[in-house]
Amino acid sequence: MNILGLFMNTKFITSLCALGIMTTCLAQTIPLSEGTNWGAVVHGTRLSISITNYIASIGSTITLTEQIRNRSRDTVWLEPYTLKSYVLSNHLGEIYYLIPSYDLKIFLATPKEQAEAIVAGETKEWSVRFKIKDQIAVGDYQLKDMRVITVKSNESYSIVSNVLGLKVVK
Repeated sequence: MNILGLFMNTKFITSLCALGIMTTCLAQTIPLSEGTNWGAVVHGTRLSISITNYIASIGSTITLTEQIRNRSRDTVWLEPYTLKSYVLSNHLGEIYYLIPSYDLKIFLATPKEQAEAIVAGETKEWSVRFKIKDQIAVGDYQLKDMRVITVKSNESYSIVSNVLGLKVVK
């Protein structure tokens, strides 16, 4: 296998993410996983998240894996994440926005600065890492991803992932 083939190998990229060497992973077309929990359908498109740890101590890092599935007949464009895309909230109404960490970037894994096309019938997956910062209080939280898709008519719509429970401890 040549060096480019090695970098484009899904298992290799997934391993780099799991080890923390890559902090944002390339979006890739993946086989459809029917066991995945998804957010609500918006224009035939759904968003799903999963995390490595459901209990995270302050100062630790978690990896969030995202999938977007387009079951519409047209291409949709996933807009780049914003500073308010990754939302951590609790029953007291406290809200924290998680910002991806890029401490060990590899040039292939830079975040998308332009909308990414998701063609009809396609599912893409990528991973990002977050540090649980000191400003986040200990407690039980819900984590979700709130993104924007743009459709063929150039209209934009909010798309929200499934919600996950996350316990933050000292």
